[in-house]
Amino acid sequence: MPESAPDAVPLEGGRMAAGVVRIGDTVHRPRSGSSDFMAALLGLLERQGFDGAPRHLGRSDEADVLSFLPGEVPARFGVWSDEQVRAAAALLRRMHDATRGSDLAGRCDVVCHHDPGPNNAVFQGGLPVAFIDFAEPPRAARSRTWPTWRGPGPSPRSRPFPLHAKPIRCGSSPTRTAWKPLGGMC
Repeated sequence: MPESAPDAVPLEGGRMAAGVVRIGDTVHRPRSGSSDFMAALLGLLERQGFDGAPRHLGRSDEADVLSFLPGEVPARFGVWSDEQVRAAAALLRRMHDATRGSDLAGRCDVVCHHDPGPNNAVFQGGLPVAFIDFAEPPRAARSRTWPTWRGPGPSPRSRPFPLHAKPIRCGSSPTRTAWKPLGGMC
């Protein structure tokens, strides 16, 4: 098990990924049912020149091996500046653009991270520069990114479903889609 390696350092940023450790310049993340999709997605992002995600370096017996991205990952939600929110939106847009029209997107326009909140972002110099944790399966039909970056707001259930929307590929699920309002932030 990678976390039992003598030089393994548990990564404690974020909120939910258990068993993730840093060993040198690599991150070892326990394999999951979405490991193959994550590897394909990270490979696509690399080929497209997107630098806002770790590189998939391979697999060990029990873990996906990723490149380590230096920086800080907030352990808790906070108040984010307009500059930080703009940087996150631009990063998300670049990620979506890198997946647009790909085989991984399937019949959808883009592949979504599905939880690109601050707890899954690497910050350098106070700004988000990369997203991590691409292996978690989708947990909801709508992205919670905007509320996590901007603070509490009305529940998605209290807002009417948009009449004009398009399908987007959600996270690591090859079959699950969500609907994004046209003219949204990404």
